[in-house]
Amino acid sequence: MLEESALREVEESTRRLLADIRDEDPYVPHWAADSVLARCCYLACRLIKPDVVVETGVAYGVSSAFILKALEENRRGTLYSVDLPPLRGEADRSWGVTVPDELRGRWRLHRGTSARILPRLLRETPRVDLFVHDSLHTHRNMRREFDTVWPRLRNGGLLLADDVERNHAFGQLRQKSPALWRVVKDREVSPLHGKAAPVVFGIAMK
Repeated sequence: MLEESALREVEESTRRLLADIRDEDPYVPHWAADSVLARCCYLACRLIKPDVVVETGVAYGVSSAFILKALEENRRGTLYSVDLPPLRGEADRSWGVTVPDELRGRWRLHRGTSARILPRLLRETPRVDLFVHDSLHTHRNMRREFDTVWPRLRNGGLLLADDVERNHAFGQLRQKSPALWRVVKDREVSPLHGKAAPVVFGIAMK
């Protein structure tokens, strides 16, 4: 699956779009998801064929684009994204900019904090197949998101969380006895933007 032409297409498109806005927005290196996590999101969607994907944190929409491309290949599924864009005047212009128009049909974008939006969103969805955390990486926020989503995650569903080394929230998820719990430490070989850097994210299966 990592050799699929669809994956190459979304990588090339994302890299090009990030390059286009790099000169206009100095925050690109800080807010765009890393390529390893983005590919993992694509692979997870292709493997478990989710009907409902929920992510927190959008920024430029890198992970969103990879997820939506996988859903398109699956010919099923909807991505629900929750994010509160920065309060900069030009932020809206680049919010989700790496998601091509042709992939937006399966995308439902919710503006606001996960503390406010996530509980309401989950009441409206019967279950979650895949959850991706890449919003505010504080212990309080991550723990709240995990505790909110885990009961709605189906058996065999996946939870992916970026930057899990920043606090103990992902480690505490082991108290819920997940079927699988792993921390992935890697280094980008072909980053979508900027220079190669260490990558740390977590994967848990219910």
